[in-house]
Amino acid sequence: MFLKKKKLSHIQLKKASPILSSTRHYKYVTKYLLAKQNRLLKSLIFKIKRACGKSSFSGKTLIWGRFSGCKKLYKKICFFNQDTLGIVLFSMYDPNRTSFISVFFNFFSYKFSFIPCVQNIFSGTIVGCKTIRKAKYFLGFRYTLTYITTGLNLCLISIKPNKIAQYARAAGTFCQIISKTKYLCKLRLSSGFIISIAASCFATLGVISNSFHRLTVIGKAGRNFLKGFKSKVRGIAMNPVDNPHGGRTNGGCCWVTPWGKPFLFKKTSNSNIQKVMKKN
Repeated sequence: MFLKKKKLSHIQLKKASPILSSTRHYKYVTKYLLAKQNRLLKSLIFKIKRACGKSSFSGKTLIWGRFSGCKKLYKKICFFNQDTLGIVLFSMYDPNRTSFISVFFNFFSYKFSFIPCVQNIFSGTIVGCKTIRKAKYFLGFRYTLTYITTGLNLCLISIKPNKIAQYARAAGTFCQIISKTKYLCKLRLSSGFIISIAASCFATLGVISNSFHRLTVIGKAGRNFLKGFKSKVRGIAMNPVDNPHGGRTNGGCCWVTPWGKPFLFKKTSNSNIQKVMKKN
């Protein structure tokens, strides 16, 4: 009698068995296809100073309910915008970002580096960057927007030429080219917002890995506590000295911040993106 071998499927979402109350609603992403050696390339791994919700200048608390969490090291990511060619050795988990990262070996410089992992790219895949005009489209390669046709899924988009990628870097995100001219390109982001950038900027073909990240369920507050998020206390459960909602005497008043600023159905942000959206 022969035993059937289980085929290794792609990274997928799984639900834990409800043995305990903490695993009843717990949903996680399988990581058995990822490498477990997370301390390779020690020259590219270093410590970073974490503010833990406090100001690095004055030391005052700016964001409540934050602390350092578990110890983690930062891995320097490379966004190549020049003619390069190499091979993906393996992929691994990175605690500082939602997507996975891959170890890349450059055939030209004979150096190793960390790059963001694109979906459906495994160990042994050839990736790189091409700046020539007549180039075939390959998954995981970087091209300038002038040579990319409309409708393709793009990620790791840079705003300026020869700069690091700033758009479509989170897990499962991608952009699409709506219209294109000789010097400008209009892109639709995953949020639906439309931007226009120079056609000489670089972008990677494909979707960022770990697309099931948005469907995961933590299941208990302890897992979120290890990431650096403390549990919050409702304002109505406090005393009147600590919060305007405290003392259970807030009958009829609108919801306000701890400093008395109303925020329900009102925008409290003055970012430049919201100003551009109002103009459009």
